[in-house]
Amino acid sequence: MRKLAGILLTACLLPLHAGAEENVIYPPYQGDYFYECGMAVIHFDQQFTGCTINLIRSQEEGTFLHYTYEPSLFEEGELHCPLMAGDYLLELIMPSDTGTGIVSYQLPFVIYDPEDDASQSFTYMQADITLSHDPKAEKDTLHSEEPVLTDSTVYASHSLTVARRDFMVGDMQSDGMIDTSDASEILIAIAEMGAGTDSRLTAMQLKEADVNGDGILSTSDASLILVYIAEAGVDPTVGTLTDYLITLSE
Repeated sequence: MRKLAGILLTACLLPLHAGAEENVIYPPYQGDYFYECGMAVIHFDQQFTGCTINLIRSQEEGTFLHYTYEPSLFEEGELHCPLMAGDYLLELIMPSDTGTGIVSYQLPFVIYDPEDDASQSFTYMQADITLSHDPKAEKDTLHSEEPVLTDSTVYASHSLTVARRDFMVGDMQSDGMIDTSDASEILIAIAEMGAGTDSRLTAMQLKEADVNGDGILSTSDASLILVYIAEAGVDPTVGTLTDYLITLSE
C-alpha cells in the first residue's frame, strides 16, 4: 500500500456534507468480509434518477465491484460505503440524453491505510464524493481537493459534474410543459416497441417516460399524466407533475 508522504494533513472544518444523516443509504456489499479502514460517502440528487452508481476496487488480481446502486424516481441522499484500503473508481452510468445508449463517467480516488502512516496521525479515512449536473456546461468536470485531517480522520473531497440537461419526468417534448402531447408520445413509444421497432425516444426520455417509477413503460404512465392534467386544470395548487407525483407517493 502506498505511503501518505506528501499528503497535506491540516486541521480544518469538516467538509460541507460530513456528518449529514438525512436519507442515508447503506447499499449491500458485493464481496466478502474485509477490514474496514475508510468509507466513501456519495451525495446525489433527484437528477440521477435512472442512473447506476458503481464502486470498483482495483488490485493486482483485477478489478472488483464492491457496491452498486440505482436511485429510484425523485430519490436523493447519500450512499455510505465502508471500504478497505486501496485504489477505487466511482463509475456513474447514465442514460444518454442524445441517443439510445448509455454514457459512463469515472472518478478515481484512494482510501489510505492508517497502518501505513508512520506518524499514526489518523485512524480512518472518508472520501466525500458529490455528483451534480450542469445543463449549461459544455464539458464534464472532475475536481479533487487535498486530503485534510480532522479529529483523527482524513477527509478527501471529490466532485463530478456532468454536462447534461435536466431530468424532467413526463416532459417528453422537453419544453418545460406537461400536456396531452407528452402522454401521446408515451403511447406512441409503447406501440412502436410493441411492434418490434425502436421508439424515437432517447435513453433518457425512456426513463422520463416511466412516470410512475415502476421500471416499466406502460399505458399507466400516460394515464397518470392525463389524470394530472385534469386535476391541475381545476386546482392550481396541485403544482408541477413532480409535486403531484411526490404527493401521491407520500
